[in-house]
Amino acid sequence: MHHVWKKTRCAYDGCQESLITKPRLLEHLSHPHGVPVQDELLKTAEYCFECAAYFTRASDWEAHYAEHLLDLDLFCGFVARRNVFLYARRCLFCLGDKALTAAARCRDFVNNRDYFKHLSTHMGDAAIGWPLRCPHPLCTEDLAS
Repeated sequence: MHHVWKKTRCAYDGCQESLITKPRLLEHLSHPHGVPVQDELLKTAEYCFECAAYFTRASDWEAHYAEHLLDLDLFCGFVARRNVFLYARRCLFCLGDKALTAAARCRDFVNNRDYFKHLSTHMGDAAIGWPLRCPHPLCTEDLAS
């Protein structure tokens, strides 16, 4: 199957549906036809450590992590065996921040330095008062400073 641009008419696999604008055409290609369009492709493939799966489309990545949020557990740590990395850390502050996208809330940290640097941005927040209720959505514990 080959895709050819013809103004605002879909030429994918003989479709010929007429669309008003180029953004509508891109949306049409992406959803009914499942064609990854440039605006939706991630710059690099994203990897879910929990599912051992790669994603190249932003909408698939977001939908995947939205499903993870429905099935959260209390674990947000890191697992390695014999120096082999098995499971990424997640930021408990981000997990609890409903203003973030699902992918941002479930961001995986595979590097301790990056994780602790990220965590320090939350811990240094002047609005935090100690002791603090754990921000993880399922946790009811208090954190000590």
